[in-house]
Amino acid sequence: MATRGPLLAPQWAETTTTVEIKAMTVNSKQVTLAILRQRYDEPLYDSCT
Repeated sequence: MATRGPLLAPQWAETTTTVEIKAMTVNSKQVTLAILRQRYDEPLYDSCT
């Protein structure tokens, strides 16, 4: 029987990744990107008043 060398720990590296997921929903349904691109750009308030 052949002799074996010592068991070594595997080489590995730790990396960190940031993930951000955003989803807009209306009445529990996800709004698609195509719908968002069709929206009108209107101010939230009237600056004249």
